[in-house]
Amino acid sequence: MKKYIICLECVAVILSMSSMAFSDEWTLQDTILQVSIIGLIAVDWMQTLTFIEEDGYYETNPILGKYPSRGEVNVYCAASILITTGIAYILPKPYRTIYQSIAIGVEMEAVKHNYQIGVRINF
Repeated sequence: MKKYIICLECVAVILSMSSMAFSDEWTLQDTILQVSIIGLIAVDWMQTLTFIEEDGYYETNPILGKYPSRGEVNVYCAASILITTGIAYILPKPYRTIYQSIAIGVEMEAVKHNYQIGVRINF
């Protein structure tokens, strides 16, 4: 997991150095897309915390491993929110929108998969 976070931080630094001068202003659309990403990560986070304590389920994210601890899940998901937001912020248009759209698609698939295998969140 630490290797993954460091790798994403390196990508963010490289992108910021290459695109900071070209970064576009943050728009309402950017905010809506980013809030969508954060919301989906939060749902995936809660689903993951729910099923890691139940028999018969395992994590498919290779970075977390099959049986991560609650702490590992918490660190990974919190870092994902910060890193995806940072990357989105430094990317210029249209790359920002493309990146955010891909991130939404990835998170939607994770949430959908968890739901389809029976993972529910009780509020």
